[in-house]
Amino acid sequence: MPFEFPRRGRAWGGVERGRARSAGQLRKHQRGWLCGHGVLFGYAVLGFLIAASPAVAGSISLGMTPEPEVRQGALVVSLGIRNGGDEAARSVSPALQFLGKTTRADVRPLLRPNETWRVDLTAPAVDLVTGRWPYRIMVDYADANEYPFHALHVGTVVAGAPPPAKVAVTGIVAPPLAASGPLESVVKNLSPDTRTVALAVHLPEGLELKEPVSAVEFAPWEERKISTSLVNRTGLPGSRYAVFVSAEYDDGHVHQAVVVPATVEIVAEQSLFKRQRMLLWLLAGLLVVAWGAAIGWRLAARRRSPPRK
Repeated sequence: MPFEFPRRGRAWGGVERGRARSAGQLRKHQRGWLCGHGVLFGYAVLGFLIAASPAVAGSISLGMTPEPEVRQGALVVSLGIRNGGDEAARSVSPALQFLGKTTRADVRPLLRPNETWRVDLTAPAVDLVTGRWPYRIMVDYADANEYPFHALHVGTVVAGAPPPAKVAVTGIVAPPLAASGPLESVVKNLSPDTRTVALAVHLPEGLELKEPVSAVEFAPWEERKISTSLVNRTGLPGSRYAVFVSAEYDDGHVHQAVVVPATVEIVAEQSLFKRQRMLLWLLAGLLVVAWGAAIGWRLAARRRSPPRK
């Protein structure tokens, strides 16, 4: 029986097939490596974002429910103060300001969470003419670290039987505040008469106006945007402060006042990376996915190409 020597082509073909199988196994290994490390990268990003999330701390949230009344030449405000937070407020000290005079009640050492304290505040109101008059209630308090806070409420009390006011504050825009920021309000004259309106922005302690708001003359039916700037002096990030815009004018023997509230949220100053951290991580993840897809496409293209002879 004749003996047939192995042909070089057949032997070489076996070597090429072995190399192709080895290359295929290598590509499978590389794809598995990419998938595995991609999953690990995703878990690492998720773990970093969870670890970077801020911890939730206790909070104090004081709500005020005033009931003002003018009687016997005095303004009497029956005030309810409720702590809606989960931390006790300490050294709670309410005060009433009316017509330039301030009266203060006794200090309450502790106001626990979900507890309400009712107190009466009185201020002189002799010879008060018919109309609507603004008053201010200020409450000073502290947290467990004795850091001072200040809550503010501004409202109006009615004397006599005045007609409806013909000036309105139709909107207030107060963006989140870090060190400084804008405050815009829209005021409209609701009558065919020209009116000179005294505008004011009422802020709690810790917030200030860069420039006071002056009196503005409104043409008949005129609507005007009033812009000013706020400065944060002592507000802590995470705090929310009530601010108020008032408009006052005299209509003959009647004094009119309109008060509208808004809320300013205090935020921390952040760098561009901190402000856009989530977006940057998403872009990084997309780049990693695109890089892995490009490597996989090149490996697949090499696998489809015929072996070199």
